[in-house]
Amino acid sequence: MTTRENIVLVGPGRAGCSLARGLTRAGHRLAAIVGGSPENRRAVAAALGDVPVVPHAAALGMASLVIIAVPDDRLVDVATALAEGTPAAPTTLAFHVCGAKGRSVLDPLAARGARTAAWHPLRSLPVRDLGPSGLDGALVAIESDPADLPRLESLARAVNGRPASLDGRRRDTYHAGAAAAGNGILAVFDLGMRALMRAGIPEELARRALATLAEGAVANAGRTGPSAALTGPVVRGDAETVAAHIRALRRDLGDADAAFYAALSEALVRVAAARPDGAKASSVRRVLNEPGNS
Repeated sequence: MTTRENIVLVGPGRAGCSLARGLTRAGHRLAAIVGGSPENRRAVAAALGDVPVVPHAAALGMASLVIIAVPDDRLVDVATALAEGTPAAPTTLAFHVCGAKGRSVLDPLAARGARTAAWHPLRSLPVRDLGPSGLDGALVAIESDPADLPRLESLARAVNGRPASLDGRRRDTYHAGAAAAGNGILAVFDLGMRALMRAGIPEELARRALATLAEGAVANAGRTGPSAALTGPVVRGDAETVAAHIRALRRDLGDADAAFYAALSEALVRVAAARPDGAKASSVRRVLNEPGNS
C-alpha cells in the first residue's frame, strides 16, 4: 500500500460496511460514516467499531477517499447533498459502487474539486464483513480518469479484487452481461426445478441436485469457457431429443416454458458454434424452426 487513505463511508449498509472493513483490514483508516438508520447502528458498530457519524456537508472536507454505497435511486440526491458542504482537496477521490451508473452521476462532486470514479465489485455483498478473503477474486470494474486508475486498482487489490478498466460508453452492456449471468441463471434453475418436481422428484432433492449440476457447469465454464464446457443434446446435435423436451414441457408445464426452453436451445446452438465440432449443433435448428417449437 503506497498511500493510507482517510475514508468517509456514505451509506453504511452491508455493501459499504464490507468494503470499508476490508480496506481498514488492509491498513486504511475509516474516519467517519454518513447516514445509516438508528436501527442498524448497532450492526454498523459491530462491523466498523466506534466511528463518528457526520453530516453529508462534512464528508468532502475530511476525507481523502469518499465511498458512496447507497441505493441506485439515491445517488443523485446524495451526490448533491455531499457537494453542498466543504470543497474537496485536489487529491480527494470519491467513487460509487453502483454497477448501472457511470461516474457522471458524481459530477456535483467534481464541481466541488473532487476526483470521481465508478468502482463496481461484481459480486453480492450480503454481510457487513466479508472476512480476510474480501472480494475473493471478484472483478472490480472501474470507470475513472486515467490518472486515478492506479490508485483505484490498488484499492481493489487491497480487498482481494481483480480490477479492470471499464469503457463507460458500454456500461449498460457490461451491466446487462452481469445481470444475465448473475440472475438469468435463476430463471433456468427455476425451470429445471419445476420440471423435476413435475416428474416426481421432491422439491429439496431437486434443488440440491440441480445446484450440484449447475455448479459443475459454471466451474467448467470458468476454467475453459462456455463453448468447451457445453454438454447435452444440443452440442451432440440430438435434434429429436430437443424436440421431445419441447413437447414434454408444453404438455406438463405449458407453452411459455416450452418456448423458453426452445429459446435456450437456440442460444446454445450459438454457443456450440465456437467449438471445432460445432456444426453438429446446427441440426437442432431444424426442430426449432418447425411450427410450434419457437
